[in-house]
Order: sequence, then structure tokens, then C-alpha cells
Amino acid sequence: MRTLVLHLGSQTHWALFEAPLAAPARLGTGAPPSETATDRCWVLVPGTDATAHTVELPREANERRLAAAAAFALEDALAADPADLHFALGAAGEAKRLVAVASHAAMTSWTARLATLGVKADLLLPDFLAISKGPVAHDGLVLARTAEGGFAAEAALAALVLDDPQMKVPARPAAEFLQDAYVTLLQAAPVNLLQGAYASKRDWGVALRPWRRAGALAAGVVLAVVASLAIEGFRLNRQAEAATARAEAVFRAALPDVKRVVNPRAQMRAYLQGANLTGGGFIALSEVVVGAVSTVPDAEITTLRFDAKRGEIATTFSLPSFEAVERVKAELTGRGGQVQEGGARQDGARILADVTVKQR
Repeated sequence: MRTLVLHLGSQTHWALFEAPLAAPARLGTGAPPSETATDRCWVLVPGTDATAHTVELPREANERRLAAAAAFALEDALAADPADLHFALGAAGEAKRLVAVASHAAMTSWTARLATLGVKADLLLPDFLAISKGPVAHDGLVLARTAEGGFAAEAALAALVLDDPQMKVPARPAAEFLQDAYVTLLQAAPVNLLQGAYASKRDWGVALRPWRRAGALAAGVVLAVVASLAIEGFRLNRQAEAATARAEAVFRAALPDVKRVVNPRAQMRAYLQGANLTGGGFIALSEVVVGAVSTVPDAEITTLRFDAKRGEIATTFSLPSFEAVERVKAELTGRGGQVQEGGARQDGARILADVTVKQR
């Protein structure tokens, strides 16, 4: 598996690895060559712009609520408004969770820098969390892992934090630093900043293109519902009631006219078998919606619901700005849709817009 490891320090350094525990196959600075095809990309961001903390959190399946709990727990320890910060949780299973914190401004800056480099990250984490042991010196800073998380700082400040005035820190050139990070992250990444609003977005245009025909679309919906329930049931096999409640919520959101929900999977299967998805303009409307959103960069469909009686699709878009909301609405209108806006709201760094579309 080909892995690109990239460090967004004062300079951008990268290394391409083709086999575990091997030396880098290629090294460079700046943008990786366009012909450097990779299976995954791990990006290290400056630890001076991020912090890491160990926080005791309740055992809760909903990661969004846990992130909010972490923000509350760390409020006094952070010299910033929690609303301006992004909180990412480390792996579950321990009594305490690692929480990485970075400002929304820093996340936006890193995302823009990666876009300029032509890189799409699968993993984004502070550089001090990628060292196997430390402290080490790299890029003019000392990087250290601690029991509570770690930090990056100038040498004098690091010596004070670690209470070691005579501290001697080995320097790591870029090639060694990136190889050490690669070997460390092969074991497990302690946290990924690409969570919540910054998680990788799904390309809905590509995802829905194979399902234009009504029969294939119905099969795809059934498979998606059954697969999501199966995966959730596997992960939360000790929380069956929670999984059932979630399935029922998904069913009610998709089919609000059904008043009594007994077995969501069976009822969804029966509905899809009996529904006339080709009637009421479902395919035409879905192509209008998908076609419109695919023309707007970084736009995503988060929910999509068809009302056969009214002949309309109600959808929620996740967009990077209010300007993008207007662009999507203009595209919908230009493709023959009658647009009724339900409102737009801020969600972290994203805008969520509710829109209903009919055929004119």
C-alpha cells in the first residue's frame, strides 16, 4: 500500500512509502508530483497551532455529544471561546479519551493549503502525536509526547514544561522525522482531526449516478438501510435498544406518513417493493438535485426525502458558505426545478440549507 506522509511545517516536506517498515521510496518538498498516486495520505500539522488533552468522558455512543462534553470539560483550560474551536476525539474504549483541539481558522488554513498542494488527506493530526518517543527536535521546535497528550514548543519553553533545564534533544531531519511518523502511525493513529464538519465529504454525484434507473435505486436504498443497521448492530451489540431507536428515527425521517413503526427493516423493504418510484417525477427530480449540487465545489447532500403525494423532494445541503447556498438554488432553478427555501443555519464551519424542489 502506497502511503504519502506530509508535514505542513515552515516548509512542506513529504515522503512516499511503498511498504511497511521500509525507507521512503521518494522524498520532496512542496507539492508532491501529480503522478505520485497513493492509496492514503497522512498529514501532520504544526503542533504549535493545536493542543492535545486527556479527558474523562461518559460512555456515550453519540460522538457529537461527546465532542460537546469535551468542549465543556476543557473550557477553563483553553484560552479561547469553545465556539471558535474544533474538538476531535481519539479512539474509544478507554476510561479517558484523547482530545485534540484546533481553531476553526487553523483547520480552514490547513484545508486550503492542502487544496493548493493538490492533496486530499485521509488523516490529519498534530505533529507531536506522530512521534514514537521523545522529545525530538524538528523544524526549529521541540516535539514531545506526554501522558496528557503532548506539545510543540521552542527549546527553552519545552525545557520548562518538562522540568529539565539540561534537556538534550536529538535533532531529526525531515526524512527521519517522516519515517518515524510513518512507522508510529502504522500501529494506530491516536486521533484524527478530520471529524465532524471536517470529515471527508462523499461525492454524491458519483454515488448516485449508477442508481438512475428506478429498480436499481430501490435496491440501493434497501441495501443502504440494511447495511447501516447491520454495521450499527455489530458495533453496538450490547446496545440493541439504541440501534433500534436509531433505525426507527431513520425510517420516520424517510417515511413521515407512516404512523406506526414496528419493524423498520421489514417495513422499509415492503414500502420499496410496493412504491412506484418512477411516478411523481422522482427520477427527474433527483437528477435535478444531484446535477445542481455537483456543480458547486465542496457541496454535499446530507438528507434527501421524496414526497410522492406532493411530487417534491425535500433535501438538506451542507455547503461551505451562504454564497454557495445561492449558487445551488440558482442551479436548481436553471435545471427546471421550482425551489422553496426552508432556511439556512450555521453548523461549525459549514452552512446547512433546507430546500424543497418541485418540477415546474
